[in-house]
Amino acid sequence: MLKIEEIISGSHLAGARMIRMIEDNEPDALDLLKKLYPHSGNAFIIGITGSPGVGKSTLIDALIFKYRELSKKVAVIAVDPTSPFTGGAILGDRLRMQQHAADKGVFIRSMASRGRTGGLSRSTKDAAVVLDAMGFDIIIVETVGAGQAQFDLSTVAHTIGIVTIPGAGDGIQAVKAGILETGDLFIVNKCDLPDADAAA
Repeated sequence: MLKIEEIISGSHLAGARMIRMIEDNEPDALDLLKKLYPHSGNAFIIGITGSPGVGKSTLIDALIFKYRELSKKVAVIAVDPTSPFTGGAILGDRLRMQQHAADKGVFIRSMASRGRTGGLSRSTKDAAVVLDAMGFDIIIVETVGAGQAQFDLSTVAHTIGIVTIPGAGDGIQAVKAGILETGDLFIVNKCDLPDADAAA
């Protein structure tokens, strides 16, 4: 039986087990989550979203390094799309951040979106509570490659960064993308490409 003391002490194994219980809708998960709520509310949650291929994972990898230089404990929830045919997900974002695997101050968890269309998994918000209770200072939530209408991140994150690249569309296209209304920071990535200034 999983004890909340193990999670509050910062055990990566206990935290991972708790998140798995939440994802699997195990009967004990809700009761444990209720007990964890009083121990949460201290982490700062950053949301990173944008279209597929704009470099969200690479940006997050760099953010992890910067926060670790400041001695901040960092957790990442990386949401990957679920196949409409197999129900599976590659969960590839964790592969891009393998260099942090041995760092006890970093916890990276991939999650399948499981058919949710808002950019996050159904379990993302609850997983953030678990990581918060574990004592992480910064929690970074990366959405699936989002389009124009994925707003779920605004219900989880304190600050949202929207990543784009040069050549992703003109000003009218940007205005149409309602996701921009949820952003606090706008990041133009891959600025070695032409028209970076125009994108900014």
